[in-house]
Amino acid sequence: MKYFILKIVNLSEMQRNIDEFFGLKGRAANPNQNRQQNSDPPNRYTNPRQNYHQNDANLRLPHHTAGLWRMVKPRLLLIATKQKNTVEDMLEYICDFIVETRLAYRNTINIELLVRIFSENEAEMLDLLAKIAEYALEVEFLFNQPVRILRKYQTVTIDLSQKQIRCLLALQFWCCLPKQENYLDLPKEYTFFKVFGATQDRNDSQIAKLKCLFNYFRRSKTASERVKLSFLRRCLEFTPDWNESRSQMSNLIIIEEQNSMEDYRDKLMIDFANAYIGGGILSTGCVQEEIMFAKHIEPIVAMLFTEKLEDKEALIIVGAQRYNETLGYKQSFEWIRNFNEDLSYDNNERIDSYIVCIDACNFAGNVYQQYFPKFVERELNKAFIGFMGDPGDMKWRDIVTGRWGCGAFYGNEQLKFLIQWVAASGAGRNMYFLPWEMKNVEQLLEFKELVQNMQVSEVAQAILKLGVNAEHGIFNEVLRILRLI
Repeated sequence: MKYFILKIVNLSEMQRNIDEFFGLKGRAANPNQNRQQNSDPPNRYTNPRQNYHQNDANLRLPHHTAGLWRMVKPRLLLIATKQKNTVEDMLEYICDFIVETRLAYRNTINIELLVRIFSENEAEMLDLLAKIAEYALEVEFLFNQPVRILRKYQTVTIDLSQKQIRCLLALQFWCCLPKQENYLDLPKEYTFFKVFGATQDRNDSQIAKLKCLFNYFRRSKTASERVKLSFLRRCLEFTPDWNESRSQMSNLIIIEEQNSMEDYRDKLMIDFANAYIGGGILSTGCVQEEIMFAKHIEPIVAMLFTEKLEDKEALIIVGAQRYNETLGYKQSFEWIRNFNEDLSYDNNERIDSYIVCIDACNFAGNVYQQYFPKFVERELNKAFIGFMGDPGDMKWRDIVTGRWGCGAFYGNEQLKFLIQWVAASGAGRNMYFLPWEMKNVEQLLEFKELVQNMQVSEVAQAILKLGVNAEHGIFNEVLRILRLI
């Protein structure tokens, strides 16, 4: 592939072309002007640990870095206006952006899967890429206020419009976002660069992720500045005393059909999250969290501004629309078709959907730790803060969850089920449970009948007393402690 440097003779003329392209002639296009006039961000927050960082941080965007934007903007404009409209041009510019933003050296760039997708339907892809370039260029006009970083130990909410999210996703696709400040504990991957590259055994699932993304961009022509998504970081400001709760265990509904979490849109849909939100969606990961994000796409932007979740924190994403129907898991993951759903909206102009991101402990290497009281309590508190949901939600929603923290994190499925049921009961919510691949579901149903009328404190005390000897029989050990057998 031939590489070259684009020469721009008259940047002021280029800016006029951009203004005319977006119909912005006569409007102030410099977001810094508005930022100086109104420096108060629109986000709501409280900080329970004021000493963690004295200064809040904002997301750096391409036009905040003069040298980067001088290089990126003219290229995006040439694509958006179809003055450069060949596959070679598109790939050339993506490689330029990857090098400029220090994601990789040019001789190590791997975008083989992107080339493969482009070759399937070149004409249609070129038109779509022109639109994605247009969406990326909107960054100068959509972000008159800074996007606050969701920092650790804070309860913070930021609201973004569908158009702003579409723009951020376009910037992630073009790999033209600057690196953030080094002191921020953000996900390592924040663009689609790693998804573009061929791997030894995940090529089909990586291509499926890209198909989900492109289907979103096809659909997002109707994105609105009025319709918002909210990203709420919640920090548990007190530690529940699980030995004192006199509430009764909440209703438990076992769903034996092979349904997915996303089939229960009116509930709090639990994302089995990585501590770094999104997990491997922007690399080679393809399990529950990555699949949930691929179906919805919009939550991927949270990876740009959400610091690592600490033990007593959760992220709640309100208003994400589902765009994709998929099938399979890990290497078998595939995009099936576009997904349409009936949409309802809340009083804040958000789509009525809630994704709750909670990360379980990873016990790979020491599975016995999970039975120690401090780890049981950690998981109880983590599930509890997530299950508390959005305090501003006008509906009292049930929870839909499954084998959280099992699989790659080696959580005991019976223990993790019990932890979630106790946490849901403490939060006063009913729990719908999907026992996908769970062993001995009949025992689960029998256990439910014996325990459902117990108090939360009784069951909590029982699981806090578990020892490693109960590794293969959690239900039986809990029933023995409760003197029910």
